[in-house]
Amino acid sequence: MECLICLGELAQPNSSKGGFHACSTCFKVFHMPCIREWASSAVAHKTGAGVDSANPNSFRCPGCQCPQAVQSLDNERCFCGKQPFEAVQFNPSIDSAFAFNSCGNTCGRVRNKVQDSVSDSFEQCPHPCTAVCHMGPCEQCARFASKTCHCGKMIYQTRCGSYAPRKTCDSVCGKLRSCGAHSCDKQCHAGDCSPCTVAVQSTCFCRCTQEDKLCGSGIWSNENGEMIQKFACISTCNKQLSCGNHFCTETCHPGECAPCKQLPSAVKTCPCGSQSLSSMGVVRYVCTDPIPTCNSVCDKLLVCGHHCLNACHALDEACRCVGKKILSCDCGKSNSDILCLEFVQNTKVHVKCNSLCKTLRNCGKHQCATRCCVLKGDSSSHECPLPCNKLLQCGNHRCSAPCHSGYCGRCLEASFDEISCNCGDMRLIPPIPCGTSLSVTCAKRCALPPGPCGHANDHPCHSGPCPPCTYPVEILCIRGHQSRSFPCSQEVQTFSCNLPCGQKLQNCQHCCQMPCHEHDGFVHEQSPCNQPCSRPITACTHGHKCKSVCRHNGWCSGVAKEPGVASQCLMLLSVTCDCGAL
Repeated sequence: MECLICLGELAQPNSSKGGFHACSTCFKVFHMPCIREWASSAVAHKTGAGVDSANPNSFRCPGCQCPQAVQSLDNERCFCGKQPFEAVQFNPSIDSAFAFNSCGNTCGRVRNKVQDSVSDSFEQCPHPCTAVCHMGPCEQCARFASKTCHCGKMIYQTRCGSYAPRKTCDSVCGKLRSCGAHSCDKQCHAGDCSPCTVAVQSTCFCRCTQEDKLCGSGIWSNENGEMIQKFACISTCNKQLSCGNHFCTETCHPGECAPCKQLPSAVKTCPCGSQSLSSMGVVRYVCTDPIPTCNSVCDKLLVCGHHCLNACHALDEACRCVGKKILSCDCGKSNSDILCLEFVQNTKVHVKCNSLCKTLRNCGKHQCATRCCVLKGDSSSHECPLPCNKLLQCGNHRCSAPCHSGYCGRCLEASFDEISCNCGDMRLIPPIPCGTSLSVTCAKRCALPPGPCGHANDHPCHSGPCPPCTYPVEILCIRGHQSRSFPCSQEVQTFSCNLPCGQKLQNCQHCCQMPCHEHDGFVHEQSPCNQPCSRPITACTHGHKCKSVCRHNGWCSGVAKEPGVASQCLMLLSVTCDCGAL
């Protein structure tokens, strides 16, 4: 380890070179001569690199720049500060790189404060450090201390130097709320209790109204031994003033009413204030004595900005302006003249023109169409009051939100009935969002009994009736030529394989050449045979066969044209001459 100032090694020093100095904040160790030179150097005091402007009797640590007292450098002492450096004797039994600056006694320094993570308050550990004189911060206290939960009903043991947050118990908090009348009914918690939510019957200050108000929202008052919460209503106080002749004209208020405004001590001039009563030769003794008026103009400044042009009048008589005030309409497109009397009586006068707002609302579909719109051309603030009414993705409900741009949100309806597959292995636990498919499928085989065919179910679990049976069944064709596989549900009895029938015709020597078909005697017996005769011609010595159409009459034109008449072959032959030239 090296000194941050001289960058020299922090080795065991001689008594002539001085000891060490450890910063009380970052605990960096410096040579004592180096840190003294740092604190007293002209650079540190003039440029502000090592001096604290708020406290000139301190200097900044070269490591952490935190202020340190100059007095800490006056005496060279051990780390715990109990013995001077000259009296420190090196103890090789102390396992530390800076054992030569340790006095070997118990440290005894006050430990750092422990911060409560919930309330951000600091608690001072009452136990001093029990380790041998050492450099750096003291270790956390290992002793146990009693602490309470947030409500104070549970006591538990924890480490004194622990930074763990305070525990909460299972009891009711029970602390008095801010209202001062009810206690907190929540479970033990951190921080302040929530505001009181109890509604109590409250009376206004002027005693003309009674309402149920939240406890703590008013002012509690003790009247004849009974605590009553009071509040200010909007009515006139109307309490009798201390003069006994007039009543309070202010709005309902707490506390005592103001003194009468017509007392002789309060009224020194005429109502308009232009002349004093003494100059007018009038002396008033009680508040009921009349206040004289002068012949001047009232000239009081009115709410409308004009001055009262009436003659000086009594205090209970209101000033009236006969002028007009120019006001702009709400949209600012036109101006109107309004009597100041109407403006004074109602300061929230709104002038409406007949101009219709043509700005698109925030939905981007409908125009505002409001007469004298105060929102002007800002489309984002023109909220559309029409319902959206678009069909949601669930396909069952429509959007109930105000008309808007973009896609509608998801349907908020839900079913609270559990849905399961037929075998009960797969379930949909409620709430089930609207639009969810009500058919639940699982990977197991159908557990229903086989159908009338007797074949086992080979399809997955399903809801409703089973699908048609697909078990393959071997079926022989009509004439028995070949067999094919058909689903059991098709209930095929037989089929045509489209091969020649092959059955012997009764009236000729040929076989049926029609595609495989049902046996029909009429077809085989009555239908004319259109196949070639193919019988050998009796008169032909070349072995030609008859090519005429089979007659089904028992005789052939190639064999005998008529009974008893010799047949002749009509086939052409290739004949050559004896020399072979032709």
